[in-house]
Amino acid sequence: MAEYDGSGFPLSYCLLSTATSTEIGKRTKALSEWAQHLRDTYGVVPAFAHVDKDMVEIGMLQLSWRPKIQLC
Repeated sequence: MAEYDGSGFPLSYCLLSTATSTEIGKRTKALSEWAQHLRDTYGVVPAFAHVDKDMVEIGMLQLSWRPKIQLC
């Protein structure tokens, strides 16, 4: 999400299903590749990120961008 003129707009969607995953680290890899694509292709580099206490999401943020992380 990004804010412009007081309104929020989605920058990108990542739809991911790991229900049948047996590979360790598959979710981390998929999220990291999505984030790195946003960074490298579109120059998206957030200053902060607001997430719940999901260690995979936190790990992806630290690998891809290193923003200030705010937890719900």
